[in-house]
Amino acid sequence: MRTKKEKYSIVIFLILFLALFSTQYYQFQLSPIAPRLMEALHLTQGEYSAIYSANMWPSVFLGILAGILADRLGVKKISVPAMLIAAAGLLIRPFANSFPLFYICTCMAGFSGAFISVNMAKLLGGWFPLSKVPKMLGSVMAGNTVGMILGLGTTAMLPGITFAFWLSAVITAVITVIWIIFMKDGPGVPEEGESAPPPKQAAPIIESLKVYLKSRNVCIAAIALMFLMGGDIAFISFLPTALGTRGINENLAGILTMISTTGNLVGTFVGPTVMSKFKRTPPFMLAFGLICTVSVAFAWKLPVPVIIIPLFLAGVSFGFTVPTFMSYPAMMPEVGPLYAGTAGGIIGTIELLGAIIIPTYVITPIAGMDFTLFYILAGGCMLISTILSMFLPNLYKYHKGGKAAAPRS
Repeated sequence: MRTKKEKYSIVIFLILFLALFSTQYYQFQLSPIAPRLMEALHLTQGEYSAIYSANMWPSVFLGILAGILADRLGVKKISVPAMLIAAAGLLIRPFANSFPLFYICTCMAGFSGAFISVNMAKLLGGWFPLSKVPKMLGSVMAGNTVGMILGLGTTAMLPGITFAFWLSAVITAVITVIWIIFMKDGPGVPEEGESAPPPKQAAPIIESLKVYLKSRNVCIAAIALMFLMGGDIAFISFLPTALGTRGINENLAGILTMISTTGNLVGTFVGPTVMSKFKRTPPFMLAFGLICTVSVAFAWKLPVPVIIIPLFLAGVSFGFTVPTFMSYPAMMPEVGPLYAGTAGGIIGTIELLGAIIIPTYVITPIAGMDFTLFYILAGGCMLISTILSMFLPNLYKYHKGGKAAAPRS
């Protein structure tokens, strides 16, 4: 029979799932209505591109701070103001009639993701045994993918762009209220056969940073995620254009792109669950990493319908690897839940820098419109990430026999 604490951990999981859903839904609404939005606000292509990535900047500038504050004050206290700022931005967005105001609103909307995403491992580590964190993190990150799929797949069918913006604003506002009322920081959960965890401590800021900087594993995970995210953003954002150069029409190109996103959803559920059964990280990281590398580099050139298979596999591989990398801070004994916010903040910041810099300022200037070279470079990013993952220890190394090592203070 479930204890009261175990039952409430499911509530925490569902709230986090909804919060992650909202952070992606409002952004991916923009893609299907891009022509109408550009016409309504008289946007250039550059201004639209700036708006599309505007929500990432709060995470770049505040991700580390968000992690440090979470380690000091708890995730609940520091995330509530961020979610209120995000909800306010989205509630103002339907009234935005110019590029500057719309850009500011989108930046405000990014505050919730900045403070929640970097602290997912810390939050889940407070409610679930550490050996279950990768599985739970993979499952809860499906909220991101569901937001992407519904944003891409349903927005064009809505009555208009103003209605679409009001819909995402109301959804975010409701989820913010739910977060404020029901979200709680967890007390920590012992592994089977262990005694209860010690009382929570406040991690000094300087000590938190020192612990991260001394952690070889967290540094490797951050750089690996940087290349992984950079390659994935390049892969997805230019896929419809690349397919268009082969004579594939826009509708079919959009459907093929969504197949990869759907694979991502499957990967977030299936990958960590399968890995948790075998308790071995490196073989799965190598296998999924190589599949992702080959699929990203060459899938776009394959004929329809053969292309469906590698596109789906690329999504599955990406959906598996991201939550695995992000689980390392909470599960490594040199970091653990006490310092997971700080480490997660630095990992998240480096990850997003890769998403912004690698596609725009590295791959595109080198390859231009040569999509053969473009996707070989994107696949090369996946390969670098895969190689780096081989220098990380087995994620379950410290959880043999169902027991977890206590974080060192």
